Amino acid sequence: MTGDKIDIFGKSYFLNTGTVNNANSTVLDLAALMANLLTAPVNGIGAKGVTSTQLNTWNTGLVPFTFFRGTNGETTTIPKAYINYIFLDEQFKYAGGGASRVGNGTSGSGIVKDHWNVDAQLQNIPAPKNGYIFVYVSNESNLDVFFDNLQVVHKPGPLLEETHYYPFGLTMSGISSKALNNAPANKYKFNSIEQNNDFDLNMYDAFFRNLDPQIGRFWQIDPKLESAESWSPYAAMLNNPIRYSDPLGDSAAWFRPDGSFWKFVDDGKEAWSGVFYQKSTTTSTFEKDGVQYAVNTYSEGVSFQFNDPSVDVLAIKNGVESGGKVGITGIEIMSDEKANKQIDRSGVKSPEAQNSPLSYAKNQGAKKMDYGVQGIIHGDLDPKKFYLRGGVAYNVGDIGNYLWGRGMGYLGIPLGVAQMGAHYNNIFHGKDQKTKYYDFGPGTYGAPGFWDSPGDQRALINGYNTSPAVIEAYKKTQQKTSNYMQHWKPYQN
Repeated sequence: MTGDKIDIFGKSYFLNTGTVNNANSTVLDLAALMANLLTAPVNGIGAKGVTSTQLNTWNTGLVPFTFFRGTNGETTTIPKAYINYIFLDEQFKYAGGGASRVGNGTSGSGIVKDHWNVDAQLQNIPAPKNGYIFVYVSNESNLDVFFDNLQVVHKPGPLLEETHYYPFGLTMSGISSKALNNAPANKYKFNSIEQNNDFDLNMYDAFFRNLDPQIGRFWQIDPKLESAESWSPYAAMLNNPIRYSDPLGDSAAWFRPDGSFWKFVDDGKEAWSGVFYQKSTTTSTFEKDGVQYAVNTYSEGVSFQFNDPSVDVLAIKNGVESGGKVGITGIEIMSDEKANKQIDRSGVKSPEAQNSPLSYAKNQGAKKMDYGVQGIIHGDLDPKKFYLRGGVAYNVGDIGNYLWGRGMGYLGIPLGVAQMGAHYNNIFHGKDQKTKYYDFGPGTYGAPGFWDSPGDQRALINGYNTSPAVIEAYKKTQQKTSNYMQHWKPYQN
């Protein structure tokens, strides 16, 4: 198995002072080598129905000529005798090898050589590929050479198996393999989902539902159906298993400390969610092609929910696939300072607005109080970002609705009236709501409904209820109620 290590032990002895050259050598060729491989006492290839002729054909031109020394033109006193090893991959083709020659230095005659101790070639040999190893001794000189105590020690690596998949998890059996050890069968495979082979169904038992790799669909509907209205309830990995994973049958979005989108993962919850990591720690570095890279670990994550998951998650996908041309690629925690700046610029605190709040809201609703667009125009808001407020992530359109609700609170307009105003705007102007200032990408703009969308209403309500003016008014009402209750006395006849 790839990652395994091999140690080859053996000792050799010869006694010679004469010349060794082509004239007193016996030639070993590839055909003879492959025939000897199949007659070895222990071999894993013989049971595969492979012939020596096939092995010879497949490996012609692959096995280096350095394994055949009979006619190499060498003149020496050391026999052309070696402990050899050859790796063959799972298609029985040469994948690597090496050898350790008898003798020490320029002679070694009359001395017992301990090959493992003397020659690092035979120590901790890494298996280059999954497949087979053939260890043999050879002597192409017409001189006696004695080998003894030949041993092969296999040290399994951490890899238990190598599995190749078609896009939705169907195994490519011909190029997949398992380690030859006594470890229990690994059941957690594609996407780390447990594979169920009962009744030869060969499906994957995810936490929430079952994936059929032959059709690339889950058998049950998505538990987050209301959060993914643009997709089939049976779709797997947003129909893109090369880019996305879904080990539980649901997903969450993770963002790096710099605010950029990282990846979709699973949090085990039944609603779309996300994590915005705040800290990055470099744990190691490596160099590739002359460039130094750092490996970072992220921590101190801030968890959040999406205000409008069906749009927001698709906007992330569109952002990734378009390279940031459309959609959303980042996130930012909106500070109170930035939120207040948008409110101040809209003029809702001005005497004009405070004297005629309803009239101001009606006249400026698509102008100064169009917070999303105004924020983009003034460079305060980025259409490619989510804005995080109170544990909720808003796209730039919804953060505009959030701020609109906040602004209505400053105007002292009741929440119910603000909500009806949003519905009124959608009824008469909904078809004109698409703007040139931001584009969340394909699938995020359906035909507008009669009423304002639930996502827009959620953002509006959250903004209104967190408006400092509303909170202050609520506190005053609570204080008045408290004062009244302190002086209240029950009626007595």
